[in-house]
Amino acid sequence: MQKDLIMPHVFTAPRALLLLVSAGAFAQVACTRTADVSLVLTEPCDQTGTLASVGTLRVSYSDVAPELDAATTEGDAVSFSPDEASSLTIELDESPKILNVQIYPGDGVSGDPIALGRTMPLFIDAEGSTQVVNLGRLNSFGRVTIDTEGGTPECSDIDGGAAIPGRHGHTATYLPTIQKVLLLGGAVWVDSNAGGDRPQCFDFTVAGATVEKCFSLLKTAELFDPETGRFIPLPPPDHARAFHTATLLGDGRVLFAGGFTFIGRGDGSQALDPLPIGFIFDPAELSFDENGDLQGEPDPYSNPISFETQRAMHTATLLPGGTQVALVGGCSGSGQYCTPFGVIEDPSPTPERPEDKDPTRKLDELVEIYDAEFNTAFAVDIPVEDQPKIARTLHAASLDEDRLIISGGTNIDGPVCSVEVFVVQGDTLVYQNIADAQRLLTVCPVGHQQVTMGRGTVALIGGASEAPGGSVPEDAALISTVQFWTTIAGHVPANDIEMVGSTGRVFHSATRLNDGSVVIAGGRTSAGGATSERIVPSGATFVPEAMTTPLLEARLQGALVALPNNQAMYTGGFSPEGVTSARAEIFFGDCREDSPNPGPACVH
Repeated sequence: MQKDLIMPHVFTAPRALLLLVSAGAFAQVACTRTADVSLVLTEPCDQTGTLASVGTLRVSYSDVAPELDAATTEGDAVSFSPDEASSLTIELDESPKILNVQIYPGDGVSGDPIALGRTMPLFIDAEGSTQVVNLGRLNSFGRVTIDTEGGTPECSDIDGGAAIPGRHGHTATYLPTIQKVLLLGGAVWVDSNAGGDRPQCFDFTVAGATVEKCFSLLKTAELFDPETGRFIPLPPPDHARAFHTATLLGDGRVLFAGGFTFIGRGDGSQALDPLPIGFIFDPAELSFDENGDLQGEPDPYSNPISFETQRAMHTATLLPGGTQVALVGGCSGSGQYCTPFGVIEDPSPTPERPEDKDPTRKLDELVEIYDAEFNTAFAVDIPVEDQPKIARTLHAASLDEDRLIISGGTNIDGPVCSVEVFVVQGDTLVYQNIADAQRLLTVCPVGHQQVTMGRGTVALIGGASEAPGGSVPEDAALISTVQFWTTIAGHVPANDIEMVGSTGRVFHSATRLNDGSVVIAGGRTSAGGATSERIVPSGATFVPEAMTTPLLEARLQGALVALPNNQAMYTGGFSPEGVTSARAEIFFGDCREDSPNPGPACVH
């Protein structure tokens, strides 16, 4: 079955281009169905002018796997100019499509496009539907644009009904069943004189002076709709939490686990403590009207879960099968000694609280598996002599086939220089003893990122190499290296690469896109300023690459999430001066003729 897209188009405003798409679907019984689909092209509000000089458009499509997680095959491409209609033929099957749009400034499509964009996964069957294609400059971050009721484009803020705009230490999760990004929880920095007992305060340098800022935690959640650029407030969850985890399950629901919250004490004060509980977020409980607004009074938070231990700044990794999640490490002690920057050894323990001298009260040795089928968590049996190897925070973890790989982090003695491996066996994990030559790292990362590259290889990206007493100081030495660790040889320094400009970074974010490249965004950097970059496949290795447009401002502890159209979204974070950001930016992936591995994102 085929569908012909006839694409005459009309220029409207400099920031938008309207494509009137006539789609005819020819069934095997020789009856014809038609559908009108309007494609509206928009540009980020900080990249104005791109659409004003469109010379040629190239439109193509990619098939998307049923689970909506990646474009899998390339489709046909067609080029047309503002005064010439063209036709695009699409092979129909059960899979939705992603429409790719590339913009060229003159006649023809030679060389690199100046901008590109892609729809979210799309069934081209609905009559009278409108799809928005967010366009951005090649290999760039651009700030999200929303339309007001009056039709005036504005730059969006992350509000979600929070008393204080913006968030950091939150989670961002793409929900494939509703094609929206869920933002939940987080914290904001406020002035120390904002009132109330705030046990978590830190010093920041502002204009050469030391300023104290304190936590305020958020009990809010919201959805971002990549199709419209809108943020949709959700009902509040049961607890304010930050530095928790959100793990997408195979059925489209999300497991939220742990994180810091403020807990009241008998004397009227508050303590920042890790939570021992979690819950399931179910997007099936949400419904939307024709304008994309939330309907009714939904309660998407269900299935409260009690874990065997409290933890924050841990890792939660989905295991094969999509129904189990492994929770590893994290800080489990009182917030007086656990912070978003590591664990602090009690400088003056008292006889009344001798447990504060015990590091096991601060770092979690217990590995738990959450099982969605039974909505319960159980501990993994680890030999007693191996349990201390797991006690760490500010570490990273990811899955490679049937192996859970955990790297780096810190304990109260400083950086942890090992990689630990668990093998999935049945419904549990089995700790794998490996030789020190394979297990130990030569560079010990704290607050880094780990991305599975496949074939037994993970990339350990950046981090701090110092964490005296278990906490990363503001002036810590930062790692500018991407270390590659393999299940066969461990860490081989000769395989490492340096990030752009040999710039180290910590508390950043990284995610792998459909085309195999890795986007690295935000973080505290050794060079200062707002930087972001990519590592792209080149044969059997990877190379670093600077971006055309990096993040708009320097910020760390934001959230980066990959979208299924080879793009990514970075939200929130806070500046080096301790100001929480309300910005949201979209990354627009590469689409060059000479791209080492263009993948399904580009059709030439």
